[in-house]
Parts: sequence; structure tokens; C-alpha cells
Amino acid sequence: MILKNHKKVIYLNAGHFDGSPGFICDGLVEGKEVKIIRDLLEMLLLDSGFSVVKIPDNLDLRKSIDLVGETCKQTTDGLAIDIHLNSKGNLAGIIRGTSVYALNNAKSASIGEVLSKGISDIVLTKNLGFKPDSESGPGSLGWCRQIVCPSFVVECFYLDDLEDRKIILNKQHLLVAEGICDA
Repeated sequence: MILKNHKKVIYLNAGHFDGSPGFICDGLVEGKEVKIIRDLLEMLLLDSGFSVVKIPDNLDLRKSIDLVGETCKQTTDGLAIDIHLNSKGNLAGIIRGTSVYALNNAKSASIGEVLSKGISDIVLTKNLGFKPDSESGPGSLGWCRQIVCPSFVVECFYLDDLEDRKIILNKQHLLVAEGICDA
């Protein structure tokens, strides 16, 4: 097991804080939807024997990273997950699926693949797999680079793809949370 020497602590962030709604599509607000997923995931993780540090919704990214840094001092101090819903932005065509961003190393790639597959298998979307954070829109993700323990930005699916959006429209937040927890 990749994380056998790690503490069973999961740091959970809902991706967008109260002052940043994230992507909005057809009345669905990314920030609201990922908070639902995060809260369901927290319950599942607690039931599975993990300790969970839930990042408060009033903290921006910088303060969220700092909060994790207050207790996470070593690479084995847990795992940090930042939950998002993706958007195509200016890209044209059909783009859908689950991807997980992290630092480009073997351990993160392995964990990222497991997380991506866990979500995509349960919600039946395309598995886009692990992506180095250098391939993200900004070219680098603070959540991945500024937290000591393995840290992941999980793009559960594309909110602006009609097939992926059905996951939210059909109220399948719990399935997404189960996919992450099981992984």
C-alpha cells in the first residue's frame, strides 16, 4: 500500500471559499456543489476510521494552505484533498471526465490515478487520470506545491459538459464522495 506509513488524517477543502463561487453553469454553482461532496466525504471518511480536518469555508486558498501547514509538518502526516468541478473554459468540443492534479512524482501519480479511477468508475464518467499540476490552467497549483503531505486537486468531472453535469442534476453527490473515500 502506497500510504501504509502515513497517518490516517485527511485534510478536506471544498475548492472554493465563501467569497469565491467558482464556475457557474446553468444555475449550478461549483462552490456550493463541492461543499456538499466534501461534507458527505467527511462523514464517510470518519466512518472508515480516518481523522478529518475540514477546512472552514471562510478561508481563501492561502489561509487554507496555511491551516494545513499548522499541523502537517512531514510528508507522512496525512493526505490533503481539494475538491473541484472542472470547466472547459475556452476549449471547444466535448471534454468530460475525472482528473486529479498533484506534484509530478511517482507516489503522487500513483495516488492520483487511484483517486481518478475511483471517482470515474462509480459515477461512470471518463477517467482522465493523474495530471501533473504543471499541466493545470495556472501552470502550478499552490495546494499541491505548498503543502508538505501528498496533496491533490481533484477535478471530479466537467460541470459544463451535459453528461457529466447529470451527476449533479441527478443528486449523485454521495456517489462522488464514495468514489473518493473508497479510493
